[in-house]
Amino acid sequence: MRRALATAALLLWPAAQAQAQAQAEASDTHIGRWAATEAACGGIGGTADTAPLIATAGNLRWYPAACRIGSMYRIGPVVHVVARCLGGESDVAVRLEVGRDRLRVHWAGLEPRELRRCRAGSL
Repeated sequence: MRRALATAALLLWPAAQAQAQAQAEASDTHIGRWAATEAACGGIGGTADTAPLIATAGNLRWYPAACRIGSMYRIGPVVHVVARCLGGESDVAVRLEVGRDRLRVHWAGLEPRELRRCRAGSL
């Protein structure tokens, strides 16, 4: 009986690992490099339209701010972030509406912008 359970566990392990990986990737779909144009993907830009937004698990960087994520929660495809930016005296509310390869950014004080995920070759 133990041997049958061990064999079953070994057979199911790859599927369980793949499912866990897919869930992790789905929960972090906002992570990556995003820009208004492909040309903006490789630069640092001088405006919100020419700078890429770089999102990691703990930081957001987009012209002109570099921010640490204080709190974050997700409702469906929308990621709500409260960030503390360098030089800022208060927290900044950021809403990221995640699409397949698009990200609509609502950054406090700026007009919403739609960005596209940067391809690895365009960096």
